[in-house]
Amino acid sequence: MSDPTYQDDDIIELTLDDLAGEAADSATHPPQPPAPPVARPRPNDPPDGIDLAEPDVEADQPIRPIVQPRADRYRWQRPTNKDGTGATHVKTFTAKLRADTLAHLDEQINQWLDEHPEYEVKFVNTHIGPLKGKETEDALIVNVWV
Repeated sequence: MSDPTYQDDDIIELTLDDLAGEAADSATHPPQPPAPPVARPRPNDPPDGIDLAEPDVEADQPIRPIVQPRADRYRWQRPTNKDGTGATHVKTFTAKLRADTLAHLDEQINQWLDEHPEYEVKFVNTHIGPLKGKETEDALIVNVWV
């Protein structure tokens, strides 16, 4: 009795000659090794044309803070007066409420005044209040009016 799930046209008959032909094809055309992977640049590789042996010109320059003083980024349009008649500009300095940062604030203010001898300080006011950054902390805010 035959199996009802298979029909005669589903069965493939192979002979030894058929198998010998496949073996002969593989002997005349051996399998090729896989192609080498394509070289892709790694994320940290330098771009082509950059010689890493050359000295870095910026390496000889002093380290500067990321946040530059506002006077370097903005030039005042109005002239300042040194006759004691009134303030024409204001410069704001901030510091956290710690002894080391207050000493640094003194240095910043003195350095700024030394770099600008043409300014005459007319008025100074200070405030203590929250300064928002990554975290909100109390800070000393100093306004120097020149």
